[in-house]
Order: sequence, then C-alpha cells, then structure tokens
Amino acid sequence: MTDKTFKEFLSTSWWYDQAQLYYNGRYYWLEGFLKRSDGLIHFIVRSYPCFKDDEDYCHGYLDKEDKIKDLRYDLHIKKKAKEIEDLQPDFLKAKPFEGKSFLEIKDEAIIAEWGAPIPFNGN
Repeated sequence: MTDKTFKEFLSTSWWYDQAQLYYNGRYYWLEGFLKRSDGLIHFIVRSYPCFKDDEDYCHGYLDKEDKIKDLRYDLHIKKKAKEIEDLQPDFLKAKPFEGKSFLEIKDEAIIAEWGAPIPFNGN
C-alpha cells in the first residue's frame, strides 16, 4: 500500500461500513457500524484464510469447484464507542495481523477489491 493509499484508506468512510485487506495468506475483514439498539459505533476485525488457485491467486470465498466455502472467521478486534474517533487510535495500536499492528504491515498489505484476483503470497 503506498503512502497515498494508506492515508486514503484511513480517511475513508469504511469506518462506518466495511473494507477488506489481504496480508500474508489471510483476508482481514474490517467493519464499522452504528448499532441502533445501544446507539454506539461498533468496530470489528475478523480474518479468514484464503484459497490458492491453480494460477497462484488467492480467493476467499470459493474453493476449486467454485463452491462457496464454509468460512471460519477468527475474531481479532471487537470494540464499541460513542464516536468513531475513539476507535481509530485503538485500531492503530492493536495487533490483529499475526501479532503486528496495521502500521507495521501497511507496506505489505493489499486493499482487497471485491472480485479482483490477488497474487497468493501466504504460507
């Protein structure tokens, strides 16, 4: 991720929506949402392994027969606050990426666009 895309990534509206990062053979699902029942902003980070296809691309949802896989998410962060600004510093300090923070992996992470193939670089 370049410095420009890093700054854009941190300043975009996904804090109230969702984004997906790819890092070292795993997809990381980042999601923020307002829960009306408690009036708080909830923020979660989950991950799941990707599937390597015959052309060395990574897929998160489909297996070799193009069937949707039963994904088993690992939950890394689950926080809530009144303001999103209270959650952003916690995200930057947390280490959900194999014991590393977002700032430590930002140069290796890929912003995963839906449906776009990602070269497999995991284990």
